[in-house]
Amino acid sequence: MSLPSLQNLDKSTWQRLPFGEIAQSIGERVDPTNTDLETYVGLEHIDAESIHIKRFGKREDVSGTKLRCYPGDVIFGRRRAYQRKAAICEFDGFCSAHSLVLRAIPEVIDPKLFPFFLHSDQFMHRAVDISVGGLSPTINWTKLKKEEFLIPPKDQQAELAELLWAADDANESKLIVLQKIETAKESLISQHLSKIGKDDVECLTIADLAAKSKNSCCGGPFGSDLTGKDYVPEAGVPVIRGANLTKGGARFLEEEFVYVSKEKGQSLAKNSARRNDIIVTQRGTLGQVGLIPKTSKHETYIVSQSQMKLTVDPEVAMPEFVYYYLLSKNALRHLGIVTISTGVPHINLGIFKQFPIPVPPLAMQESIVKSLNQIDGTIDESQRNIFLSKGLTKSLINQIF
Repeated sequence: MSLPSLQNLDKSTWQRLPFGEIAQSIGERVDPTNTDLETYVGLEHIDAESIHIKRFGKREDVSGTKLRCYPGDVIFGRRRAYQRKAAICEFDGFCSAHSLVLRAIPEVIDPKLFPFFLHSDQFMHRAVDISVGGLSPTINWTKLKKEEFLIPPKDQQAELAELLWAADDANESKLIVLQKIETAKESLISQHLSKIGKDDVECLTIADLAAKSKNSCCGGPFGSDLTGKDYVPEAGVPVIRGANLTKGGARFLEEEFVYVSKEKGQSLAKNSARRNDIIVTQRGTLGQVGLIPKTSKHETYIVSQSQMKLTVDPEVAMPEFVYYYLLSKNALRHLGIVTISTGVPHINLGIFKQFPIPVPPLAMQESIVKSLNQIDGTIDESQRNIFLSKGLTKSLINQIF
């Protein structure tokens, strides 16, 4: 049969079913100290609004009971569901106990369509609504399995899945292009830094760079208590989340922000950041750095949990130069040395303040920044294309479900 028009999708023949009849929750337990399984996935390894897992942990890095997962299962973050984390497992391994390991019931829903259903607003909004708890609202399977959802007939599902996978493939192709540009940027950073001679620099710590700035270096987790229910339309205060940061460096595209009300922003003033501030991931996937552009239309941002903010004194160094240095291999190696790996990897704020930065003369900083700004402009354009492409995929998912 031909694919129904998504503009006029007839749902009169669709079934409303309890989630427990759509998928199973696989509750097989794993003790990391007593298993041959090597691959671990924590919630910090899953990107928001992506069905792919691209980062992994190791068995020896975790403790406590975890959940077994098999190829084809979907790992869904039941803790803080507003982060919209649900990704396909393509390996034999185990995952965080703050997840649900979900397996589509193939007689009811095509396993290829199931991950996209989990990313629909229909499912995610319901998941947030039934979450319980304060700082870390969590979904209970006993409650979730009773929630009812509208599911298309089996004879339509394969073609709907094909459409969504084609859209996802286009997104992934654009991401590959972006990764190649970011690799070129990494190489360019190394080339520039290699030209800085020992006699050209003054080695300063993060504390030195921020010495004259009030509230210049603060760290999380802030416990900002933000959930999806706090987010408002664009008229509010933008929030910098982990989803806004990447290892290739981020300059925070306006299109990617979520917002909280001005009143909520004022109550979180201690978590605020401004133009030219540098944001560094403190917990989870380390080495992610972002710079708030000096041309940003917003004066104030809220820095969410598990991140550190650095305000560089411009009389000491160019904030953009420090941002680029923190993306260098030298900086990443040093971060690895000072990282505390017990439980979730994290950086101690006191240690971070002693992080050494070689600062060359201003003219050399300006030259390096000018060159790297050019390639960042290309990255910004690529990121915008990806954002638009992902927006189209999200629109398709919500038209279907």
